[in-house]
Amino acid sequence: MEGYFIQAAIAFVAAFAGAFFAFMNQNYREKRLKEDQEFAASKKAQFALSSQINTVLAIKKQHLDKFRDDDLRFIHVLPILINENHLFLDIDSLMFMLDGDTANLIQELDISEKDFTLILNVLSKRNRTQQIFQEAFSELERRNIEIPNGSRSEFMNFSYDNIGKANVIELESLTNELYEKVDKAMNHYKKMMEELEGFIKTKFPKRKKEILSLKISEN
Repeated sequence: MEGYFIQAAIAFVAAFAGAFFAFMNQNYREKRLKEDQEFAASKKAQFALSSQINTVLAIKKQHLDKFRDDDLRFIHVLPILINENHLFLDIDSLMFMLDGDTANLIQELDISEKDFTLILNVLSKRNRTQQIFQEAFSELERRNIEIPNGSRSEFMNFSYDNIGKANVIELESLTNELYEKVDKAMNHYKKMMEELEGFIKTKFPKRKKEILSLKISEN
């Protein structure tokens, strides 16, 4: 009888140990899967942010900077055509960032996303308004009407008369808004890239070799 109880005890311990280790293994696998998903979401956010930065930086460097101090920049900055296939942040996949002391990070990322969308909207509106100017200038040239190339006041008065004051005011307003939003976004992007990379390194210390290290160069 004693041998029976010993065997039963051994079987019980073996079954308990087996169940315990199975539980621990399942728990480890679930934690690993959760970490993989969060790490992948973080890297995707980094890549999307980098893509948006490259788009905004190209607008700034190739189109805006050279006319920044031009008092007729709203005319001299031509329509800006960019690739329409943009990468956007998947905010839902980043909700794990709400845990701990990094809750503010996801809010900042959301602001970056909205800034990028606003830039695209302003750019689209400005391109449509700029098209009105180009068509009007083409018609004036066809009629051999010379477009003044002197002072701002001379050009503005001419434009008011021949293109319409509302169109002139709208184009200048949209151009100024584009400058403001691009400059604001670039300042915010610099901060976000540093904070996001720092978050990933802290959150996933064992995976530093897999982390993207991205820098913004405006030169």
